[in-house]
Amino acid sequence: MLPMASKDVPEDFLLQWRQAKADGSGRLALSGPKSSHGGRTAGAAGDGFSTDGEERYFADGWESLDEEIPRFNLAVLGDTGSGKSSLVNAIFGEIRAESGIGAPVTQSVNAHDNKAGTLRVYDFPGFELGFTGRDPMKVIKSDLGKIQKGPEEGRIHLAWFCWDQSARRVQEPHVQAINELRKRGITVIGVVTKVRDDEQREIREFGHYIREEVKGLWSNSDGKPTVCFTRALEPTAGLKKLLDETRLAGGATFRDAIDAAQVLDWDAKKRAARTVVVAAAATAASAAAVPVPVATAAFLAPVQLAMMGKIARLMGLSLVGAVGGSGALAQLALQLTGRAAAQSLVKLVPGVGSVVNATVAAAWTYAAGEAWIYLCVGVATKRIDPSQVESVYRFLSPIISFIFESVLKDWGSRDR
Repeated sequence: MLPMASKDVPEDFLLQWRQAKADGSGRLALSGPKSSHGGRTAGAAGDGFSTDGEERYFADGWESLDEEIPRFNLAVLGDTGSGKSSLVNAIFGEIRAESGIGAPVTQSVNAHDNKAGTLRVYDFPGFELGFTGRDPMKVIKSDLGKIQKGPEEGRIHLAWFCWDQSARRVQEPHVQAINELRKRGITVIGVVTKVRDDEQREIREFGHYIREEVKGLWSNSDGKPTVCFTRALEPTAGLKKLLDETRLAGGATFRDAIDAAQVLDWDAKKRAARTVVVAAAATAASAAAVPVPVATAAFLAPVQLAMMGKIARLMGLSLVGAVGGSGALAQLALQLTGRAAAQSLVKLVPGVGSVVNATVAAAWTYAAGEAWIYLCVGVATKRIDPSQVESVYRFLSPIISFIFESVLKDWGSRDR
């Protein structure tokens, strides 16, 4: 666990903040619609919120992702023993698909949803050619056909078709199955699993063969069919390439859903979270278009708590763990918002004054969001223990003040 020192802003966070600014996340458009949470308008100056409603705002943000980020539905297909389940577990970090060696572990199509509700993986039974096996076309026409005829939210958007590198075998039923998937409007990415470093020549030959002989695989901007090579059991560049190609093939509609589900690329998850922070900062600026005294700053808490609920979900944290039980994360969120947090900023950052206007509201929300991202990543990767509420808050306070002051300096030309 990370030690909770409060005297310094940790160097790794400073590096994260510099990268965030380099990515342009500090350039905010300070305008936007006022936000409403639980039937209450966030811009109602001086209007606090009840203890009963505090967790509700956090949960509202969590639940709003159902509308803002449509679930991404992924199918994983291939011969028995081709490493499909291990691949899913390696990319998405949740042991939901039972793994085995050689034997047909998956006996029917199993749907696995991640905790955040942003991903559904359809783990298809392994193909087995011959008298006792399951022909790929039979699987496609029966099992997949039932899924695609069901409710729209359950239909498959993209498929990984897997081959075992040690077998190095593409059979005609595989090609037929891929073409059938494409006819049904499903994008297919080719994946070669279980590659070995001492088989570079064989890997290149097999990849070339797939690209030349298998029609219907997705092609990225270079026009060549995409084939990804993976080890699956460790976070190699091959797995990250597969993740990157899946993002590209899934398109803008599903990019945030994919980033929320995966656990290989935390920078991508943080970028997705920062889009939430920027939107919340703009909403806070709109809510504070008419400056109000710091003493009435509680009116921004619904916006900020909803932002934190969304980010917690994007990072794969449990809502029950956040607001249920000890409620440690929810308590931390409350200490980063509301009147007490605003007064703390006024004391720590000279020149702010005694009112909250659009610039102060946006900078404060942005600072709290950046600190919250840092906290959630730490909790998700088990570097920070959220149960140490007071020490964690002391640790986060200088981070918020540092970003708040930095953002205000960046916006030096704006009226404070």
